[in-house]
Amino acid sequence: MIHDATRVVLKHLDHPEFSIDQFVAELNISRSSLFTKIKEITGQTPNGFVTEIRLRRSLVLLKEDKDEAVGIIAFSAGFNDPSYFIKQFKKF
Repeated sequence: MIHDATRVVLKHLDHPEFSIDQFVAELNISRSSLFTKIKEITGQTPNGFVTEIRLRRSLVLLKEDKDEAVGIIAFSAGFNDPSYFIKQFKKF
């Protein structure tokens, strides 16, 4: 289940509009089942799970291209607000 969920998130990584509704549709499960399974396996909400995958990808992008602007990295990782990205990245 977690591999399928990760695959779906990575598939839509650069789409900031990717929603939980799309997530459950692609996994073909209900919202409550998604919440329960993700929470059980990772200890996170589905939104937290998606955000962490995006942050991990942005870390890879930052390491690969140290000269790239943080805003570009944020957009590449699916964040549509660089300041929100920076705030979340610092927490991460």
